[in-house]
Order: sequence, then structure tokens, then C-alpha cells
Amino acid sequence: MKYINPIKQLNLQIAPSKSITRSELKTAKKKLLAEFEVQQTTTINFANQELDKNAVLQLFEQVESDTVLDFHLQLLEYPLLLQFLETGELAFFEQQEYVDTSNEQFVDFFAPYFAERYNMVFSKALKERDVLKIRSLDNVLIRKLEKFDNDLYKNSLRYLNRMINDFKEVISKGFLFKDVAQYIDGRALEVMKRLPPYFNFVIDRYALTLNDLALAYFNKRNQHEEAIKLIKQGLQLNISESTRAQLQYMRNQMNGILEEANNKSSYGNWVYFIIAWIIFKVLVVAFSS
Repeated sequence: MKYINPIKQLNLQIAPSKSITRSELKTAKKKLLAEFEVQQTTTINFANQELDKNAVLQLFEQVESDTVLDFHLQLLEYPLLLQFLETGELAFFEQQEYVDTSNEQFVDFFAPYFAERYNMVFSKALKERDVLKIRSLDNVLIRKLEKFDNDLYKNSLRYLNRMINDFKEVISKGFLFKDVAQYIDGRALEVMKRLPPYFNFVIDRYALTLNDLALAYFNKRNQHEEAIKLIKQGLQLNISESTRAQLQYMRNQMNGILEEANNKSSYGNWVYFIIAWIIFKVLVVAFSS
């Protein structure tokens, strides 16, 4: 569902009062429909989209509503937002164009078009692990479109859940470092840190999967330092209190086991030293006598 601003595309002359007469719309509609006859084709190119006659009629039917017409006119006041809706260009985010969202009906009008574009752009940045682009896609407007979050992040949510499922499967089957590297490298962690609150549940799932990997490193591979490092990385994420408590508990358990092992090792070294010292003294006495 790509957005088309018919006022812009039809090159209608907008008066200072922003009023457009019915006769202007009627003339533009007639001219556009005539293109089908002139070109002798079933579709025409309009705003870089191929439209058939029914699509053109629906477009004008929509514009002929006074309220919707006003919304199309309002969007002309935000050239960078309009550019994003029409082409997906990101200048709207780079320059942080302000949009007045006090009119909820206006927001509800353009939000579905915005969400479709944003969904594609954000998920592409996510798959490419483009941290800078993910950060740049944050915007005041995004925070005011929370009720459209499911549409804004639809592809991204699907991608992240699939990635975590694959990560879990790799761990369950046993793994080499190269098998898990793509899930725990620096860029993967940075992406997780930059995700908006909508993904909090996914971030928890990822952190708990890091915990599973840490356990495998600690118990099966005896790679204790790597295991504790993974736990620390999980704790750096924006996770829920219950997940944080679970990771902290696991880190404390691991540290406790290592401390106990070190104490036993130190005790064993002292016993060995004392025995060696006694033997040395015995030998000294024997030789001196």
C-alpha cells in the first residue's frame, strides 16, 4: 500500500487558501482517464506506479472526500515526510522534520502508509546489522505511533524470533565457535542494545539464550572466562528484572564455583609445599649426622 499524493502528482494549482475546487478535480480526473484511450492500454504510469482504470477511479473517489483531501494537503506541508511516504528516502529521519500530530485523524490517515515504508526500511537495516541506520531511524514521530507498532516492526519481529530460534538450535546440537559467532559478535550485541521498547520480550529471549550458551561453555567446554563474559554481555542489554535476576544468579554461581576451585587448588599447593619442606629437613638432618 504505497502512498500517492494526488494533489502533487496531478500538478493542481493550490490557491493560498489551499482550497481546490470540484471542477479542478473533475478536469484532472477526465484528463487522466483519457490517457487510457490515448495510450490504448489497460494501465498507465502514475507517480511511478502502474494503475488500472479502477485504481484511478478509487483514487479520485478518495480525494473527493473533503476530509481526506484536507489530509493530502496537510502532507504537502511536510516535504520530507511526504518524500519518505512516496519513495522511502530517509531525509525525514536524518533532518528530524517536525510533524504536528495533534490531529489524531490526520495521524491515522498517514500512519498505515508510514508503517509500511518503515517496516521495510527498519527490517533491512536490522538484517544488515547497520547500527548507525537503526539509530538514525529513531524519531519523535515513531514514539507517537505506538498503536501502529505491530505494523512498524512486523518483518523485524519475525526476523529476530527466527534468528533466536536458530541460535537455540545450534546450542542444543553442540557447536563450534564458528557456529555461534554470528549470534554473539559485537554488531549483533550493538543491534540488540539499539532496539526500541517494542522488542523487550525479544531482547529477553536473546539474553536467556546467551545464558544457555554460557552454561554450555562452562559445564561442557570448561571455558569459564568465556562463559562469564557472555553473562556480562547479557546483563548489558535492556532486559526485564526477572531476566536480569536469572543472569546475575548464574554469574554468581559460576564465580562461586571458580572461587571454590581456586581455594582447593591453593590448599593443595600449601600441603605439597609443607610435605616437601619436611622431606627436605629430614634429608638435611640425615646428611648432617
